[in-house]
Amino acid sequence: MKDIAELCGVSVKTVSRVLNNNQYVKPDTRERIMKVMQDQGYQVNLLARGLKQMKTNIIIVFIDKHEEKYWGIWHTQMLQYLFREAKQHGYKIIVSPSSATGHLEDETDGFHLLLNRMADGAIILDNAENDIRIDFLNRNNLPYVLVGQTEDVSVSWVDLDNYNTGVTGCSYLFKKGYKRIAFLLGQKQYHVNILRANGFKKIADEHGIEYTIEYNTDSMEAAYEKTIELQSSNPYDALFISGAERAIGAYRALSELGLRIPEDTAVLGIDNIPMCNFLYPAMSTMDQQCESFAKAIINMLYSSINRLNIKNKGHKLFSNKIIEREST
Repeated sequence: MKDIAELCGVSVKTVSRVLNNNQYVKPDTRERIMKVMQDQGYQVNLLARGLKQMKTNIIIVFIDKHEEKYWGIWHTQMLQYLFREAKQHGYKIIVSPSSATGHLEDETDGFHLLLNRMADGAIILDNAENDIRIDFLNRNNLPYVLVGQTEDVSVSWVDLDNYNTGVTGCSYLFKKGYKRIAFLLGQKQYHVNILRANGFKKIADEHGIEYTIEYNTDSMEAAYEKTIELQSSNPYDALFISGAERAIGAYRALSELGLRIPEDTAVLGIDNIPMCNFLYPAMSTMDQQCESFAKAIINMLYSSINRLNIKNKGHKLFSNKIIEREST
């Protein structure tokens, strides 16, 4: 840094500000310093800087492997917003596949980085029942934010109101006149699916709706196969599908069966990923507010890492809304 400062005719502090993306550096000065660093082959030693500052400015985002299926479009969309928000706070993100049942046995799992203080904190995007990763983070006093609800008040979490997602989706379909509804969900071990199913069931029971709740519909292929199974004999009026990406499989199955959307079978998804508007017919979905999610997650984790709010754990629950399109 001293060499770079001398070559540029600036102070070491100015070079440091450039390296740390400090906004109080003139654009032409920043450009000159960056060019000299590039010409000289200067690289920041992240481990050395981390030792000196007792911080690495690295956040690990854990995404559950989902039985080696990893993540979908919703995860990708969330990551885009998390990258952007983290950068504004001066943090880099490392994405790590993980498992709720066996993270310590896998040396490629980012928990080893956390345990060796090579990252400052973590975000868990999917939590399962009896998730041992949460216990690990708590026992080692590591800052983290869970994307998902938990009854443990000591955990900081941000989530969609998933129980109300089930309530709102079922109520919406009932008001639209649908009386036989199939709700297709992912694996039962994930808390989000149980909450959505319970909310859906409450409204369906109250209104005398004929329904089925089908778990393990965790991919486009699974949604395709389940739709063929359900709709081949006595078709349901509507399919409510947890995960708009999976609904693509249902669209294909309905087309093969000769069932029209929405005249024969309505389709309501959850996530509001961009492709929903480009399917034919365009798919009605429930919005997840990914951008607001990401801001709340990064702000909460930043406070935890920097000990700004160590007494009160943050809990943020987002409401949901229907984005109505042609499929309903």
